Amino acid sequence: SFDQIFVHRMVFIMLMAGTALSVLSFFFSDAYVGVEVRQVLTLFGAQIDPNNLAALELTAATIAMYYIFVKKKNSVLFFLILVINVVAMMLTASRGGLVSLGAVILCFLFFSSNGKKNAALNLLIKLILFGICCFIIYLIVEKVLPEDIYQRLFDFESYEGGSFRTTLWTQALQWVSQRPFFGLGWGGYQLTIHNTYIEMLCDVGLVGTSFFLCVLGIIGYKSIKSKNVLAIALLVTGFVP
Repeated sequence: SFDQIFVHRMVFIMLMAGTALSVLSFFFSDAYVGVEVRQVLTLFGAQIDPNNLAALELTAATIAMYYIFVKKKNSVLFFLILVINVVAMMLTASRGGLVSLGAVILCFLFFSSNGKKNAALNLLIKLILFGICCFIIYLIVEKVLPEDIYQRLFDFESYEGGSFRTTLWTQALQWVSQRPFFGLGWGGYQLTIHNTYIEMLCDVGLVGTSFFLCVLGIIGYKSIKSKNVLAIALLVTGFVP
């Protein structure tokens, strides 16, 4: 087990690392190779995958929300950090990041309150607050984001295909069917899948994926049981593959 001081230090490091990436992205971003609409951090010609970058920035945004809504510490500073990371994440045009952001906001609204009285009223208030948060985010990004990125994020009809993800997933699952229990080995399926769970099925099969999901399930159960809002929120950031 880890003591609270160590945990807080690690959380702070994650917050600063994600925010540093976001700040650097404002000054050293370039069009992602192959998908020019997406802006990613580019240093010395090297680029980071936009979805991976969005995940790191969303992690920092999640920690900032935790300090604002749960710990209520230095709200102005952490609100600034939140805005920096959310805007930087939006510039990656990651639709998975946008969906995860909504899920994280819902997580804080539903798990940050310990009261059980007037449950129906509290639920209604939280849903209204969620709608207000989404509307504010929408207004901000509409003014800040370039038109092409805005269209990619908020053209919800395009989410169904997901950059041909359904086709990629179908092809990958066909490979899984050949060796369903233990997979093809790490890197055995060399094409991009854009789905963590299907990729694990390809690599380590049902057996390895089951162990992975069991670990997530245990962590999630213990986090919910102990009402550890930050742990729950950070898990949510990784649930959208």
